[in-house]
Amino acid sequence: MRHLRLYIAVFVLSLPLAVRLFAGDVHKEIRRSDEREARVRIESSFGSVNVRKGAGDHIAVIDYRDSKNKDAGVDIDYRLHERVGNLQIDLNPSGSKKDAEGMHVNFDFKTDEWNVQLTDAIPIALDASLGAGKADLDMTGLNINKFSLSTGASSTKIRFDEPNKGEIEQLKIEAGVSKLVAEGLCNANFKHMNFEGGVGSYYLNFDGKLKREVDVKIDFGMGTITLDIPAKIGVRVSYSDNWFSSFSFAPDISKEQDGLSVSSNYSTAEGKLNIYIDSGLGHVRIRRSY
Repeated sequence: MRHLRLYIAVFVLSLPLAVRLFAGDVHKEIRRSDEREARVRIESSFGSVNVRKGAGDHIAVIDYRDSKNKDAGVDIDYRLHERVGNLQIDLNPSGSKKDAEGMHVNFDFKTDEWNVQLTDAIPIALDASLGAGKADLDMTGLNINKFSLSTGASSTKIRFDEPNKGEIEQLKIEAGVSKLVAEGLCNANFKHMNFEGGVGSYYLNFDGKLKREVDVKIDFGMGTITLDIPAKIGVRVSYSDNWFSSFSFAPDISKEQDGLSVSSNYSTAEGKLNIYIDSGLGHVRIRRSY
């Protein structure tokens, strides 16, 4: 897997302002003006990251808790262009800068924990990359039109506990040497999903509303991956048999030919998952929830 970084995009304000803060907990609010959409980008090499729904009148509310390590920092760049807000948050930045287009804030300390609340009033494109640490990305109640996540040596949880207000053309998840849990994926309202796993333990839960046919592509290296799919959803699994990987399927998913297994309700189900799996040295488990 290539080197992974953490990105998230959200909507912005174009007021020239620079602030330099030192030590102690930090609270930052970015108020919403006339943004029609937001792009939030978060990049981190360490730390505990929590993202969830916030108030509609703020693009983002960001809280930081510092640690004893004083040789790192947090860099925030927030700006507005043609009613599109752009928020970039970098942990451990190399330096700070400011220009007349927007606001740049630098906190000269390493954060153990940081929390980001995003607006639910406008569509959000979220691009996140996490190197090492923990992440809890709760997308419940948000209007997400893009979701891209990459993780390194981390423990990550993603949740869509209710139907996404927006539509995601392509949902992308890249997980390195990590543990990853994703729940309520059918609530994400995606057309295409790409999952790439390196070495680790991965759990993909497809609970939620699905009333159409969608594609899921999985490229999996080493370890275990479990796909938990509601029994009402039709499933078609294409995969490559090899000496190094093993597959186990729920009883209602039977082998039609080499490299193809289909659920008994595939032809009649309203929602269908077409799953394409390329696995290396590991075990793939597909089970059903009732």
